Amino acid sequence: MESNSREDKQYYNRHYLVNLLIAFIVSFINRFSLKNRYIFADFIGSLISYVPTSDRKVAQLQIEKILKDPTPIRTTKQVYCHLTRCFVEAIDNNRILSNKGCVECADPALLDEMISCKTGKLLLTAHLGNWEVLAAWYTKLEPNRLSVIGKELRNRFLQARLSKLRSSYGVRVLDKDKKGVAFSVVRALKRNEAIGVLIDQDTNVENMTIPFFSHPAATPNALVEVALAANATIYGLFGVRLEEGKFLVKPTSYVGIKNSYDLLCRYNQDLEELIRSYPSQWVWIHKRWRTMPNGQRLRTNDYLKYLKQL
Repeated sequence: MESNSREDKQYYNRHYLVNLLIAFIVSFINRFSLKNRYIFADFIGSLISYVPTSDRKVAQLQIEKILKDPTPIRTTKQVYCHLTRCFVEAIDNNRILSNKGCVECADPALLDEMISCKTGKLLLTAHLGNWEVLAAWYTKLEPNRLSVIGKELRNRFLQARLSKLRSSYGVRVLDKDKKGVAFSVVRALKRNEAIGVLIDQDTNVENMTIPFFSHPAATPNALVEVALAANATIYGLFGVRLEEGKFLVKPTSYVGIKNSYDLLCRYNQDLEELIRSYPSQWVWIHKRWRTMPNGQRLRTNDYLKYLKQL
């Protein structure tokens, strides 16, 4: 215990200035109206989009080669502006959701079916729109019944703020890297609760190769397998930003699909359709197609070469 306390103190001493800057930025943004937050976010996002990082190169090439967008530089800039908008929104989701009519649902009947479902639910979503706003909104429909699978941020200061934020609207987080997370998921499903998970990224977990934008993509399948084995009901729940402070939620039913491969194909198809409609609202900076069908995971430079030859 004493050793951990000493390590924590050393960590915060090393990152003191960074954490102080983050605290100042958050406090500064909190003074803005929502409209001015978006102006600030677009300014910062535009600046970041000009920094020649490997993430920017990945985004531009994926947008050009995978999405077939004729204006990849412009769309990449919009992606960074979108991500900074997500940040300024996430500072106070409750404030956004307090505005009447801020979220509309594309299929209210299916949403009612989802909420009234008497079994455990696995809600498949993605890094599309603002997934933090989506989670906060859902907890207002089913208070204290949503757990999400996530990974802790490297910066402990930001992680502490994020945990406090999620707790404020009743979302429980299950760390995917901790032992026993599968048992926690099963227990929650047996209590007829909802588990939310983002499975649109190429991470070092159990996966299946599923077509996505007509290219093979390693798609996480473990939680889908667990949910099917537990006889849970599986839905898709996606959200996109329509305008400043306005969001559209699109629920999708995967009821009746008993094969994980077929279900994940449907999920990728649904997500692809939404991304094509809202291309700047997905995280194109992520190396989504880096794992080859043979299981080889390309390093960044090799992945950039792979994208260029597509």
